[in-house]
Amino acid sequence: MGGLVGVASWPFRKNTVQILASQSWQVWVLNVGALFGCHLLSFIAVLGAASYAAPLLSTLVLWAAGIAQFHWSVALAGVLIIVGAMIAAKDLIFSTNP
Repeated sequence: MGGLVGVASWPFRKNTVQILASQSWQVWVLNVGALFGCHLLSFIAVLGAASYAAPLLSTLVLWAAGIAQFHWSVALAGVLIIVGAMIAAKDLIFSTNP
């Protein structure tokens, strides 16, 4: 959302291109590197937590297709998979940062 506001307000700012062009390469590397590094780490965390969904989804597809039969042990395994994903993603789910 902040990016959209920044792009929309770009034409109304004075000397924006000159100010950005006057920054040293160290400032660009630090800011762009921090931005992409932060997003990369967040993406890796989400990908790790989402990997728990693969066995659950494949089991649901097999059950829906009639290849696998429903059993209480499969339901218990599904619940344990969801609990494991929530534990893996606890920092993403219960984050106090906005």
